[in-house]
Amino acid sequence: MPQKNWKIFLLTIFLLSFWAFPVMAGDAELYFNPQQITIEAGNTYQTTLNFTNFTSLQGMELELSFDPALIEIKDLSLEGDLAKALTMEKSFDNTKGIIRYSGALTKPVYGPGPLPLMKISFKTLKLAEGFLKITKVTMVDENVKGIVATTKEFSLKVVTNIPTPLPISEPAPAPMPNNPVAPELQPNPEQTPESAPEPIPNQQIETPPAPQPETKPELKPDPKPETKPAPKPIPKPQPPKYPQVKTATLGFSGKIKPGDYVKVYVNGKYQGKVKADRKGSYKISVKLNKGLNKITLLEVTPKGKLVKVISQKVVERR
Repeated sequence: MPQKNWKIFLLTIFLLSFWAFPVMAGDAELYFNPQQITIEAGNTYQTTLNFTNFTSLQGMELELSFDPALIEIKDLSLEGDLAKALTMEKSFDNTKGIIRYSGALTKPVYGPGPLPLMKISFKTLKLAEGFLKITKVTMVDENVKGIVATTKEFSLKVVTNIPTPLPISEPAPAPMPNNPVAPELQPNPEQTPESAPEPIPNQQIETPPAPQPETKPELKPDPKPETKPAPKPIPKPQPPKYPQVKTATLGFSGKIKPGDYVKVYVNGKYQGKVKADRKGSYKISVKLNKGLNKITLLEVTPKGKLVKVISQKVVERR
């Protein structure tokens, strides 16, 4: 996108709306998860920036700072609804220690949240303590009004090894005495070697009864298993079908407020704009790429302030 169009879009949607309202305490909050962590040096970790306690969200501009001598940013990935937004800037500078993001949602996201915004992957470089701070934040709701949000920083402590708890030591068993002596056997005073056992009187031996034959239970044949009908095969999901066109361009026309502009984005990239005439009519021709084309039309004021999303359409060029 040309530099001039970047500035118009960002200043009108984000900065002008932010400057138009005084700073007051609010319930909306930006925070990290996890918010505090003790980690080892030389490894890669992640933390997620979340937004909560808000009514609606249409766009934002964020700037974060970090110590480039302590951590090195590896990747920034947008989460949830923000992954579908029109991203104006998503960058990080490991020399200056700055992370920047700005973007606008084609449809507002409604609260209260929590809403995951961005996952930050980083690598620890040395043993120290540091922070990941939100130094600048501008957020607007569906009415393009500024949202005042409190912020919480992400603190980390880098150590050589994470200390592990010491094992609980159990008391050692008492030592056994060497060469234990067995107790002496005491003779039974009632028995002496000279006394002979008394004779056992004759007893009549009883004959046991004859064993009875065992009666085995009658075996019955197993019932036939119930036959269940075979399950019906689940049809495979078919990919979505989009309208197909053979031309290299696609025309759009309609009516908006006289003097407003229609901005065109194809697959998230800015393509151009056209101004409505005195009657509010506009016509614009959109260039198509080979394959799928996600076309978004936005109505903006002459100062670049977002009014509404006019149309979203997906077509396939053969």
